[in-house]
Amino acid sequence: ELHFFFFLGVSSASPSSAAFSATYRLGRLALHTMGKERWVSPTSFENFSGVNKGLKVNNSLTNQIDAFVPRNGNNVTWYMCGPTVYDVSHVGHARTYLTFDIVRRIMQDYFNYKVFLVMNITDVDDKIIKRTVEKLEAAGAPLDNIDTTVLTREMEALFWTDMRALNILPPNAITRVTEYMPEIISFIQKIIDNGYAYESKGSVYFDVDKFNGSPNHLYGKLCPQMVGNEELLKEGEGALAGDFAGDKRSNKDFALWKKSKDKEPFWDSPWGQGRPGWHIECSAMAGDILGDNVDIHTGGIDLRFPHHENEIAQSEACFGCHQWINYFLHAGHLHIEGRKMAKSLKNFITIKEALTDYSADAFRMFYLTHKYDSELDWSDNSLVLATEEVKRFDTFFQNMRTRSRKPEEALKLNQKWDTCEKELSDRFQEATATVHAALCDNFDTPRVIVTLKELIGHVNKYIQLREAITDDSTVRLTLLQDVAAYINQILKMFGMGPPAKLGLDKEDGGNFEERAGPIIEEFSKFRDMIRTEAIANKAKEYLILCDKVRDEMLPSVGVQLEDKKDGAIFKIRDKDELLREMAAAQQAEDEKRLAKQRQKEEQERQKAEKAAKKAEQLAKQKEKEAAKQAAKEAKAKAAAEAPSS
Repeated sequence: ELHFFFFLGVSSASPSSAAFSATYRLGRLALHTMGKERWVSPTSFENFSGVNKGLKVNNSLTNQIDAFVPRNGNNVTWYMCGPTVYDVSHVGHARTYLTFDIVRRIMQDYFNYKVFLVMNITDVDDKIIKRTVEKLEAAGAPLDNIDTTVLTREMEALFWTDMRALNILPPNAITRVTEYMPEIISFIQKIIDNGYAYESKGSVYFDVDKFNGSPNHLYGKLCPQMVGNEELLKEGEGALAGDFAGDKRSNKDFALWKKSKDKEPFWDSPWGQGRPGWHIECSAMAGDILGDNVDIHTGGIDLRFPHHENEIAQSEACFGCHQWINYFLHAGHLHIEGRKMAKSLKNFITIKEALTDYSADAFRMFYLTHKYDSELDWSDNSLVLATEEVKRFDTFFQNMRTRSRKPEEALKLNQKWDTCEKELSDRFQEATATVHAALCDNFDTPRVIVTLKELIGHVNKYIQLREAITDDSTVRLTLLQDVAAYINQILKMFGMGPPAKLGLDKEDGGNFEERAGPIIEEFSKFRDMIRTEAIANKAKEYLILCDKVRDEMLPSVGVQLEDKKDGAIFKIRDKDELLREMAAAQQAEDEKRLAKQRQKEEQERQKAEKAAKKAEQLAKQKEKEAAKQAAKEAKAKAAAEAPSS
């Protein structure tokens, strides 16, 4: 039978291995020849009306790049697996949720699809029960009628706090398992009624063989080489499942409903008191809101089998459809300096901890510079580099804001384009085309970031060329503003900005600089006059006060002042970042001064040591000469006193 091919597959192969690819292609060919198609394009659906905008995605259902087209016009339905709220969120969670926040923003704000995202919260499962019991035992509390709500509500609240700190957009709909029990029970009953599940000793199991034997269904769409992997199947049943093999018709079957054990949380059902299996919750809750066909399903690659595989099977068994999900997208694994993240390895990094060392923008830039579906290695060095990338963009925007403060003055000057303007314009158009091609190519954000940095390089080169022309050194501001606005637009579309406020816009609705700028500029002119008079009259005390304004007072409110030959210029900065930079610069200056002082002291010590050595040598020389002279005198005296012959 067909399913034997998959059950005898390469169950140990990883999704990125050659064995996986070979098995996948062979399995796909076998299915096609036997009339079971793994995936069909939504364009072949009845009443299809989707809009193709040139986007292509890495579809896990085909293991290749497919043209993305939603089923219904410009609307995109999307389900994403949410967290199991038994512990605080870590950077591995961020790999999935921040990554797909970027993808979502691209689809909404660049391709202008109308996205509707549903995400679940798993607030009852084996891990949650185990953690609750651990906490109760640690507190010496009784284990009667275990209530997991206190733990799950606390952890869920912390999860949403972390998501806001990372500037991740909330889903359009949130589904908690404990709030969907009637829908989950009805969903399971329908699968039983359709003949693809059975009750056994108070639990309900999905019949994989029965489902796979149907001419209209296929188990193993995502990972045919993993089907039959008992280790993964057992892991998918939960830590509290125990020895369940005797209750099932086949080890491949998985739990839809688990009979409750003593003191565990439970809900009443037609099969007795119990709770849902892990996989069924996503199918039931997504199905309740999005129906029997969903455009996109996303999650971490570690959920591909058995969780996502089982979601597909039980949903198609319930709805009687051939294709529940049209595009499955998976985020790549995250490793910590080449190793799997685990508390036992002492490399477990929470999102809150990471944000104490790096900004939300640096966090996001780190993910932007790597493809969403590739493996990713977290390290301090990588985050430092991401921080430097953010600073490079921020410096560019600061310079553009500074140049754009008085556009009416700039427009009074010559505006004719010469060769350097035309060349920059050409590079600008090339960059926009490259960015578009990259975003269409499976959301290739690393290529976009490289292109934007190259464009900034072209801008800086243009400014140098234009300002080197003695008789017409004024840059063409409108051209610079167009380029800066485009770069700003792309970074904002990626989610860069609040809470770190990277870009042309600043807080207070984006008009803070517009309102505060003229005031700061007039104050800066006043300080210039005081400083000029102080220099002319050698009034040191006033120069010290001018320096204090520049180095202490204005930075404390986020204003950076730089003294130039023709007067000071100012930049409005993020206050905390500016103060950190100044503190680091001061520390470097102090270290340089101390090093110079130590060098001077060492030179003086060596000089004194040399002088002392020389003095010692002179003293010894004098002593030697004195001894020689004394000996000479003694000899002369002895000769004089000797009797003559």
